[in-house]
Formats: sequence, structure tokens, C-alpha cells
Amino acid sequence: MPRRNIIWIAILLAMTAVLLLVWRQPGGARLGGPGEFGPVEQTYRVIRENFYQPIDAKDLQRAAVRGMVGELDEFSTYVPPEKARSLTDRVLGEGRDLGLEWTLEKTGLVVLGPRPNSPAHKAGLFSGDRIVAIDGLAVGTLKPANIRSLLSPPPGKHVELTVLDAQSNETRVVRLKTEPYSVETVQGLFRDARGGWQYRMDEKNGVCYLRIPEFCPETPRRLVNLLREMETPRGLVLDLRDNPGGVLSDGVAVADVFLREGIIVRIVERDGKPQVYRAHSDTPHAEMPMVVLIDERTTSAAELVAGALAANSRAVLLGQRTRGKGRVQTMIRLPDKLGQINLTTAEFLVPPDQAIQRHDGAKQWGVQPQVTVALRDEQSEAIRRRRRSTCLLPRPVKSAATDEPDKNPTLLAVSKARANDPQLARAEALLQKPKQMQAILRELAERNRLAREAFLKKQAEEARRAERQDEETQ
Repeated sequence: MPRRNIIWIAILLAMTAVLLLVWRQPGGARLGGPGEFGPVEQTYRVIRENFYQPIDAKDLQRAAVRGMVGELDEFSTYVPPEKARSLTDRVLGEGRDLGLEWTLEKTGLVVLGPRPNSPAHKAGLFSGDRIVAIDGLAVGTLKPANIRSLLSPPPGKHVELTVLDAQSNETRVVRLKTEPYSVETVQGLFRDARGGWQYRMDEKNGVCYLRIPEFCPETPRRLVNLLREMETPRGLVLDLRDNPGGVLSDGVAVADVFLREGIIVRIVERDGKPQVYRAHSDTPHAEMPMVVLIDERTTSAAELVAGALAANSRAVLLGQRTRGKGRVQTMIRLPDKLGQINLTTAEFLVPPDQAIQRHDGAKQWGVQPQVTVALRDEQSEAIRRRRRSTCLLPRPVKSAATDEPDKNPTLLAVSKARANDPQLARAEALLQKPKQMQAILRELAERNRLAREAFLKKQAEEARRAERQDEETQ
């Protein structure tokens, strides 16, 4: 495995993938001077002594922490102990539920499909099956809220389902337990009859499609393995739309897969000194033509990846401007089993020094595409529905001739995805026009050169100003 991937694929405890995160233990420094929180302590005693009902001290402590952290910014949050594990599992790329997608129709509770590797998948539940009872309770007697609750048991708990099989039309009872299972951190365009992802959009031109729904520790390794299996396609569409982000190192590692040189990102902490992450040279994927799909829900670490690839003139960005979330959160454990806080501790800059954080009234934020292709709201929602359906495993289909599952990709699925997704269709068409791609990248490279020159000039001016200040103080 390349040195790059060993460095970055470290498991970090963190919160939700909506935020770009790192993790650390609490420091030993004291807060402020003596008596700084005297008024707060007095208020605490007043509440304890005068409220008309008994008060749980832990509840007040959690409320105090939640209030303090929530006042800092829109991203800092408090995580109580009972929720910390599920959030950690998510950022580590693990599901901890039944992995069952369902819908309530007039005819009953219908299974849409299972997520791969999940308890529902292992139990053999597939699209079209009907759940007629949950823990012995007839579905027809239950309200939707009761159904959702029964099908979301706590970790380690069992639920018993009476299922009417769609193929055999026979009833069977399955017992599921909420257990951790690995999620698919890199996805393809559609699934074949065996449930395997299909990545090629065009066999003739060798254009492939990969989607990263969110960044997990497994993402960089899985990405590298897939590219190796593809034997470096002639063109790649990397879909980062609707990607809510993930852990800092995972985003850096994904960008590093496609870069042979250059700065990936600058992290600026409270002391103002930037921490610079650079690309390593040991990648075989630095020359492959790429189009990266982005939209207004491309967030945080996904913005980092898109911004790094554009800043190094490595890929053409296509779609719509990203969300503009450029803050870094650190997950800090609190003492006395109080829980954790997700605290904003830094900001990341796309090279050379472009801030992407969106501020009130600002005209510039996020990462801009080189090729803008806007979608109507109904188009975006239709694309999301298709993605959700393709994430679920289909019922295995056997060929009548061989009695083996059909391995041939469905060309209709590619055509349908292309026809219903103007951004995807434009990306594929662009990859089939090398001259047009090169023209866009040359223009991008020139803009990047001017930005670097302006940044270096700014740095030189700041250095001279600092020298003059030093001379004046001596």
C-alpha cells in the first residue's frame, strides 16, 4: 500500500460527517482566572435551592455545557454520552441499525430493500417483501410512529418480523439484531443483477463514474483499490454532490490520490500559523482526466477535495457552487462522563489562501465550478431518489439459461441515469472532448498562477511590514 494511504487512513473518533473534524483529549489548562465563573456557580445554587421540583445535577451540567457551546457559532455542538457512540460509528463508516429501507403503502408495509452487509441483508429481506407483523403485532393495527420506533431498536436489541416473501408468497419469521456493519463509502452508477456496483459509463471511451457519499477512514483505501481494478480509466467522473463531509485526514487522503504535487489545504488555527498539507508523488492517478460534480450540498471535506483539485489545475469542476463550510471542528471528551463537545478550532483554506466559509452578506464563498450546470429542484430530488434506490441491494435474479445470476450490466440503467441527470451527461460529454477539457484546464491554470503570484506578493509585503515593526520596537 502506498505510504500516502497508510499515513491518512487512521481511525479518528469524531462526530457527524456533516462537519470536518479532528479529535483530541481535553487539555490541562485552567479556564480564566479565579472567580471567573462565580456568577454562574451562584446561579446554579439558586436554581438548585429554589426550583419547585427536584433537579438532577447532571441534567443541569449538560444544559450549561449545551448553552455555552451553542452560543459560539453555528457548528459547535454538545454531544451527550448516549449519542456519542452512534456518531462515532457513523464517522468510522459503520451503520448500527437494521439496514432496512421500507415504505408504508395502502397495501401494507413494503420492503424497498436492504443495505449491503446489514442485518436485513443477512436475513434475506429484499424489495417487494411485505412485513405483516412486528414483534407479534399486526402492522395494520400500528400507527406509522409505532412502526418507525419498532423498526429502530437500540443497539444490540432484537426485533422479530413476520414477512410475506414476494417470490414464494410464503410467510416466514425472521429475527433481526441491530449490529454494526460496514457502509459502502465509494459507490458506482448502478447495480447489476448480482448487486455489484457498475462503474463504467461507456465501454468504448472508458469513462467511469465513482460517487463518494461521505468521507470515512475506509474511503481512501477503497478508492485506490477500485481505481486499480479499473486499470486507470481513460476518464473519471467523481461525484461529490450531496456529500456532507467527514474527517479532515480522509478528505486530504482522497485529494492526495489524484495529486502528484502541490498544496492540498492550509489549516489555520487560533494562533494564526497555518498547517500545510502537501501532495505526495507516489500516485499513478495524477494524469487521468477528471470531472468532479459539485452542488450547493457539497460540504466541508468534500469542498476541500474539490477545491484542492481545482487549485492544482487537476480536474474540471462541474455543477453549482458548494455550500461554503470551511470551519474545522475538534471532538473533545469532557470529564466525569459528561459527554463530548464538537468545538470549532480552525479554518481551512483552499490553496493558495482562499477562504470558503460563507459569512452573512458575503458575495464570495464556497468552491466555484468551471462549468456551471444548474438543476431545477425537481431534477435534484429525482437524482437523489435514484441514488437512494441504487444503494439498496436488488433481489438476486437468476438467468433461465444458466441458473446463475446475470452478470451483464444493464445498458438501460446507464442511459436512464444519463438522460435524467444533465450534470452527469455534461460531465461524460466533456471527458469525450479532450481538446475542450484541456482548454478549460489551461484557463484554470492561468487563474491559479495569478492567484499564487498575488499570494506570494502579499506574503512578502507582510514580511516587510513585520520587519519594520521589529526595527521600530528595538
